[in-house]
Amino acid sequence: MGIYKVEGKKGESWGIDFYDNGQRIQKIIGNKQDALRAYALLKADSLRGELNIIKKSDMGFKGLTEKYLEYGKTNGKRSLERDESSVKMLMGHFKHLKISQINPLHIESYKKKRLEEKKKPGTINRELACLKHMYTLAKKWKLTRENPVSE
Repeated sequence: MGIYKVEGKKGESWGIDFYDNGQRIQKIIGNKQDALRAYALLKADSLRGELNIIKKSDMGFKGLTEKYLEYGKTNGKRSLERDESSVKMLMGHFKHLKISQINPLHIESYKKKRLEEKKKPGTINRELACLKHMYTLAKKWKLTRENPVSE
């Protein structure tokens, strides 16, 4: 952990090797001063809790729904039947997207589509609450950085 020297075809470079919450960061920076500076910044950000190294997940929406329903069964969620119904409706709209691609515009599009289908606002709100909880868990599981339903 720290900075290290790398011998390459074009001469020497310096790199950093850092761990934050069990996740390793390795980067080749350039000269020694830049490597020292980058390492100090990483360390400071980590100590402040501002180091955000969660990578966007390539998980599809279907994968998230499977994990979510499995979580509900494992933890004895009382609203599991309602969640299964909500997930079925949400899958119809979001199944082709990755969880990192879904944004507030997609959410508004979903609401509009469901209202055009003459669904009651309460039904749509329950479906969106389910989606919001799915993203809350995805953040907890470090599958995504953002919750597009909260924005």
